[in-house]
Amino acid sequence: MIVRELQNILQKKLFKGKAILLLGSRQVGKSTLIETLVKAQNKQSIYLNGDDSDVRESLTNTSSTKLRNIIGNNEIVFIEEAQ
Repeated sequence: MIVRELQNILQKKLFKGKAILLLGSRQVGKSTLIETLVKAQNKQSIYLNGDDSDVRESLTNTSSTKLRNIIGNNEIVFIEEAQ
């Protein structure tokens, strides 16, 4: 696999107390890049796809308690199609 320069930049920014938003054109490898980063961390993670109506509903007009229940003990939360 080709290690992209962006991958190294993002790895340095992980776990700094901030969210990382990855934007770009369709079909350029955003999801693959994030999945690679998540796997490399060896930390518990959760993947949520905003295109799934159940996921979208659970994240819309929610409370911090509901979000904690969704996230659980996961250290990485990956939300795709979060618009």
